[in-house]
Amino acid sequence: MTVKRWLDAAVFLALALGTYRAELSSLVGSLRREHQWSDRLIAFAPSGLLVVRPTGQVLQANQAVGEILRRDAPGLVGLRSDSFDDDPASGLTPILHQAIEAEAALIEGEWTARTPEGMRLTLAYGARAVPGPDGEIVVLVNVVDVSERRIEERHAHDAAHDKLTGLPTAASWRPSSFAIRASTPVSAVPCC
Repeated sequence: MTVKRWLDAAVFLALALGTYRAELSSLVGSLRREHQWSDRLIAFAPSGLLVVRPTGQVLQANQAVGEILRRDAPGLVGLRSDSFDDDPASGLTPILHQAIEAEAALIEGEWTARTPEGMRLTLAYGARAVPGPDGEIVVLVNVVDVSERRIEERHAHDAAHDKLTGLPTAASWRPSSFAIRASTPVSAVPCC
């Protein structure tokens, strides 16, 4: 090859590498911006959000989940998910496995967690396996505390049921029987 061709090839290669380097730099900057945007979405979400590896290690936790679990949100990062389960067999670890098996489908249910003080919490969750920032699969878990709702439902049930037998009290079925009678149509009876 002549010197001229070597120089032309070198110039072409330099231009191609320069273009590749500029595109790569732009792509890296774009990924950084997207990662920062997703971090802000998680941080400012109104409900509790956890980002958890399939192994159970918490990668991210927002302030709302910290308040729900009565823990410091940054202190949750790095913990294993079974460290705040009431019962590991029915805790967050099986939820992670179900979410991964469901692939991209959303799974929902209830989970019983325990606060550091030992208080039991009933939490409604939605979980989905998604690609994480490093390309590995992570599970995004949305958590809502429904413990207070359960307590209110229990009080309403106790108020309408006998404490000894568990049967409905007379006060609880009378209004509904009147409502049924009032809504039942009366057939027209011929007069004479």
